[in-house]
Amino acid sequence: MAEEKKPAAAEGEGAEQPPVKKKSRLLLIILLILFGLIVIAGAGGAAYFLLLRNKPAPATEEQEAGTGGKAGAADEAGGAARDGDKAQPDKPKEDAAKKPSASNALPTGPIFVSIPTVVVNIKDSAKPRYLRLTLAIEVADSQGEGAAKSQIPKIVDAVQLFLRTQQTDAFVSVSSLIAVRSEILHRINGLDKAIRARAVLIQELMIQ
Repeated sequence: MAEEKKPAAAEGEGAEQPPVKKKSRLLLIILLILFGLIVIAGAGGAAYFLLLRNKPAPATEEQEAGTGGKAGAADEAGGAARDGDKAQPDKPKEDAAKKPSASNALPTGPIFVSIPTVVVNIKDSAKPRYLRLTLAIEVADSQGEGAAKSQIPKIVDAVQLFLRTQQTDAFVSVSSLIAVRSEILHRINGLDKAIRARAVLIQELMIQ
């Protein structure tokens, strides 16, 4: 009887071994769960690090000030351009005001001033002779024209005094007439430097 009980006890000890296997499986599951959590945490940390690395740095005060200055300068430039566009239509009026009209434009061609006809006695040994002479003078510009017109009485007087000193022969040959014109030109320019006469032209010459 005693021998039969021993196998029963042995069987009882063998029956208690399965709980040990259950504990080892539970421990393995816990380790797997912990490993999974560690992997997930590592992946999350790596993702967070990458996000922080790619995130643009916040603008500093100097950069903000520079951006604001550029924006202000752009606004001012735009405002100046708009003001310029508004003011531009007035430019033709200013140009038109500055541009002299055709009536006020200075003449570009030769300017001639007519001298009233002069009739004088000239020296002649045979008999008295009368000289009828009409002249025109060429001046440089409108200033000379105005000066010549203002001196007409003096010009006529100077021409008469000169002609009375001449004889008939002084008005016959071409060379003598050139000399007469040169002398009259010299006397006219001597009256007023502003006249600046360039030439004396004979319009009419008659001796009676």
